[in-house]
Amino acid sequence: MVVFDTSGSIAAKHRKQYLHQYDQMNGITKAGNNAETFFIDSFKVGLSICADANTKWLINEYGQKKIDILLYSVTSSVPWLVKQTKYWPMATKYNSWIVAANRFGQEGGDKYSGFIFVADNKGAIQKMQNSKTGYITTIIGKD
Repeated sequence: MVVFDTSGSIAAKHRKQYLHQYDQMNGITKAGNNAETFFIDSFKVGLSICADANTKWLINEYGQKKIDILLYSVTSSVPWLVKQTKYWPMATKYNSWIVAANRFGQEGGDKYSGFIFVADNKGAIQKMQNSKTGYITTIIGKD
């Protein structure tokens, strides 16, 4: 995952740490530990790809860096419980807002819904879109 600033320079990047079978089948190699941050206005932002977000090292690293927002690229089925409860517990682990985007389409036998959401730092889903391609908007604040 790469984030560019307004001048076109790289502001931050995250290379995937936790690999699944499709990653390995597609030739993706494991990266070293990386937990870069950057700022959007006064918000400190961290990055994660898929299962990396559940790793203790990334949670601890971003906890020490006190991020305000985690940009989270997801390539998996989002648990149905999130859609029912409108709650994402990972936000409480990071004590940050989570902006998550899931891919849309199919790879092998897996289908991806395109589910995207924004959760506040308490885990409450503030906005979500449940299927296909698209985008959402919401206001993110600090406590």
